[in-house]
Amino acid sequence: AKAAKEEAERKKKEEEANKKRESLEKKRLERERFAAKQKEDREEEERRRQSLIRRDKIEKAKAAEEKLKKEKREKAERERQEKLKKEQEAKQKAQAASKPSAAAVASGDNDYGYPKVHGAMQTYLDDKGVKCENPTHLVLYAKKKGIDGVSFSSVNKYFKAQKQK
Repeated sequence: AKAAKEEAERKKKEEEANKKRESLEKKRLERERFAAKQKEDREEEERRRQSLIRRDKIEKAKAAEEKLKKEKREKAERERQEKLKKEQEAKQKAQAASKPSAAAVASGDNDYGYPKVHGAMQTYLDDKGVKCENPTHLVLYAKKKGIDGVSFSSVNKYFKAQKQK
């Protein structure tokens, strides 16, 4: 009976030890699961943070690209406006050059049948203060100032008519 009692006590102690071991094992597994869950949460948070950083970089790059495009458009528009302004000024000068000046009309200058060449000659005289003696120079000057209708042949004829005067 004593041996049976000891056997029962030993089994009871074994069962308690097994329960204690199982309890400790269960707690260890819970701690590992908890640690794994925390690690997974930290990794997920890091992925989200990296994603936000990438999104911010992309948005900044897009904003910079849009700014550059806008600046290029503005620059092109300014250049276009300047070009139009220069063309209008040249056209106005050409119109002014093709019309005889008030001084030329008052002095009774003859255009020898070439009013545009005569206007270019007057503009040359007004700008440079010297009468042009070289037909090539007058043609180049008229071209530079945007005065239409001043060809080499018409300038030569104008000079020839002027000499016969």
